[in-house]
Amino acid sequence: MINKADLPGDLDTLWARVKADEQLSESEVRLVLSLAQRPGLLLLKLAPDDPRRLPGCWLGGEPTLPDSIEWPWSILDGRRTSPMHFMGQIDLRYLPLLPNFSELPTFGTLFFFCDTIHGQLYDYEGASKVIYVPDDVSHYSKRQTPDMPQPDKNYDCCNWYKERPSASYVQRSVRLASYSIYNGEIVRGEQLTKKANMDLDRQVLAIDAQIYQDRDFATSEKAADNFVPHNMFCGVSNSDWPKNTLPLLTMVVDDDLDYRQDGYDSITFWISRSGLKNLDFSEACVSEAAL
Repeated sequence: MINKADLPGDLDTLWARVKADEQLSESEVRLVLSLAQRPGLLLLKLAPDDPRRLPGCWLGGEPTLPDSIEWPWSILDGRRTSPMHFMGQIDLRYLPLLPNFSELPTFGTLFFFCDTIHGQLYDYEGASKVIYVPDDVSHYSKRQTPDMPQPDKNYDCCNWYKERPSASYVQRSVRLASYSIYNGEIVRGEQLTKKANMDLDRQVLAIDAQIYQDRDFATSEKAADNFVPHNMFCGVSNSDWPKNTLPLLTMVVDDDLDYRQDGYDSITFWISRSGLKNLDFSEACVSEAAL
């Protein structure tokens, strides 16, 4: 929860008015929205061989994870249950620097893994893994996902996995677009929410127009298929932001990727500020949220 202690002292009165849902001036609205803004990067999906793709960056598919690194497994009640699904990898050399993430390295690759088949992720530890490899991994072959369990009446797993068991999601390359959302714990009340939503709509329209102009009509009949708000560094507006953490990757349920999640629409990988400073991605965690 955002407390007044999290804001500069001269904004105490303004913060009290925000909480009371009082009418604000235009300048006050702009100030509150600037405090609530989460600048980040939208990951726009592309075909794997699209020339506009970011090298070494994709969602789904299989990772170029070095063989020397063990594939992450889900740990439930102290025992290994199944290999985690590979969610995506990002080559950090191709990301622009953002203010909140100035300590993020400008080299190496982040690999994101998550257990998406054993129910709600906040119920147990060992549900996700973020691996940072500082070396160039472009020369490594893609690793196949280890054999996944076959669901039957005795296997406790999510409904989507029982219906469509799969070892990996559909691979999509990505390119970047600037994108910001607003912290829903700060943006509250009709006035602020309306202004924030207007800005989000403006961003979506601009990005959608770009997709429509750039898309390959031979391979994609729906521009909307490309616009699912997978993002870096934003999270989702109404998710709880764990204290002293920053959002890394957010992935949203997406038919195009064949990505499913029981109960929620999205997952976000978080890193503690100390973990980011020390490049200790073992401190990363995951949360779920509805859009």
